[in-house]
Amino acid sequence: MFTRLNQMLYPSSANPKFMPSDPWSFICFHVLHTVLLVFHLAYSLVHFVQYVAHRIKIRGLAISYHHNRTPQLISHDVADLTKLPNHLAVIVDLQDGSEEGGGVEGLVAQISEIAAWCCGTGEIKQLSVYERTGCLKSYNIKDVYKLVEEGMRSYYGSEMPSIKIDVPHSGAAHPTGESNGKVVNRKTDNKNDLTIHLLSEEDGRECLVDLTKTLSELAIAKKLKPRDITVDVIDEQMNMLVVTEPELLIVFGPQLDLQGFPPWQIRLTEIYHQPDNDAVTYGVFLKALQSFASCKQNVGK
Repeated sequence: MFTRLNQMLYPSSANPKFMPSDPWSFICFHVLHTVLLVFHLAYSLVHFVQYVAHRIKIRGLAISYHHNRTPQLISHDVADLTKLPNHLAVIVDLQDGSEEGGGVEGLVAQISEIAAWCCGTGEIKQLSVYERTGCLKSYNIKDVYKLVEEGMRSYYGSEMPSIKIDVPHSGAAHPTGESNGKVVNRKTDNKNDLTIHLLSEEDGRECLVDLTKTLSELAIAKKLKPRDITVDVIDEQMNMLVVTEPELLIVFGPQLDLQGFPPWQIRLTEIYHQPDNDAVTYGVFLKALQSFASCKQNVGK
């Protein structure tokens, strides 16, 4: 009877060494298999409950906080926060062009929204937008600037804050501050001025490797003494080549994945991530600022 049951459960194509050879092994196998199934079902249930709880929280944030495309409401929402970052970084994903809000246009729309929120706080002066592929870098920076500015007009109308977009590591920027050889007067004292940095994977480890090679070559050529290569020197060069270190990094995505974000720039950065969030929303943005305001950094000597 046992042999017949064993043949039914384990076809002849199965590896013989994995098949129970006696009733006791047969019973142990199925007991352990059942235990594993129970653990798997329990884990799946807990994971599902967590997912539902996270989605409810995200939905609650969307209901509780809404800017209504009004900068005054954004300013009111952050008025009670004890501190705000001067430099904010975000990680966004390029969605498939066939999806709603996907493609390059959807990505630019997300940047416009985040830029408008930053200006609304009155304190965030730099916004670093990281998208792994760097698709926006292949477009004319003036066109990207116009699209971002157009998106922000739905918030500010004719009272648009002055913004600037630059691409670190390449030197491209708009506005450049010059027009026909003459310096353009801009409202640099405007509290809503914002500089947007477009980052990609090439600004991360690749840039750090290039800097290491350059310093090594200078040392070999005896143009730079090895003892002069210090953390401060590397930090200064990385800040010039890429961007300065942001105080807060928001990961807009379902998983906490830094996607190759420049590692040197986030040594002391606070990182905020809302699990199972798959969209760029104002509620998550505001929650990140609230979390940053309540955090305490202990920097060792």
